[in-house]
Amino acid sequence: MTRIFGWMLGFCLVGCTTAVPPTAPDAAADVAADAAVADVAAPTDLAAADTAAADTAATDAADATPADAGPVWVAGDRKLSGAAFFFSATGVGAIDQQKDVTGATAYLLEFPQISQPVAADGSFTFSGLPEGGEFTVAIVHPDYYPSLSPIIAIGKTDVSNVNFQVVTQLIAMYLGLLVGYDPSDPTQCQMVVTVTAQGANQDLWWAPGEPGATVTTAPVLPPEHGPFYFNTSVMPDKTLTQTTTDGGVLIAGAKPGVYTWTAHKDGVTFTTQRLKCVGGWLTNGVPPLGLQAGKNGG
Repeated sequence: MTRIFGWMLGFCLVGCTTAVPPTAPDAAADVAADAAVADVAAPTDLAAADTAAADTAATDAADATPADAGPVWVAGDRKLSGAAFFFSATGVGAIDQQKDVTGATAYLLEFPQISQPVAADGSFTFSGLPEGGEFTVAIVHPDYYPSLSPIIAIGKTDVSNVNFQVVTQLIAMYLGLLVGYDPSDPTQCQMVVTVTAQGANQDLWWAPGEPGATVTTAPVLPPEHGPFYFNTSVMPDKTLTQTTTDGGVLIAGAKPGVYTWTAHKDGVTFTTQRLKCVGGWLTNGVPPLGLQAGKNGG
């Protein structure tokens, strides 16, 4: 991790406390407080559509969203699909991917009523999205730290491979300890991105990292918030000043807002990403929505 925090945890398995994660409606209410600074609309009707199909949800939402509730939903004909990969601690120093996870919900942060359950294999698909729209996918589960995608612009084709690495509250707390921040603090947000290597299959969520790159954000954050680069043991290391072959980069304890991430390395071009950072959440730029080496643009 970013591909996931391989060998760690130690005393935290018995010594850390964890916050109770939000359910989907609760999470939507929580992010409303950050809406102005993070450029997130705060609809007053936050009831999730009770449907497994996003196209049905979109139809319902178009009728249910009041005119003064923020942005008005306009349905289109594009699809957005992806998958959530869930990880938990299975013993001292052991992290494993969990299969057949049930109880997770995916919704659009800007339109929380556009909601659907995540399938047991982690997959989700939203239909009826308008061309030209920009959306952030949210994933919530009672046992896992709430996660957001980068901002996704809907163009002339469907969007696929919107992937997440979703970790338990326990793992999130341990990562916070490593860099000196409390991820349960609702006034602070966290962001993690993978700088993926040239020549790699960058559509894979576990694509290898491009070593020797640095990362900046706009707006600029004080150095105490990072960037913290992941070492080859897949942990954020405060002593590192550039990426390793893991490619992971973490910013922690940040002020909520919208941040543009850019990677730098002599002779290499990278894509950029815009991340909406919301208090109490992790925004997760997993391949192919990381910073891809060998490509231009956002």
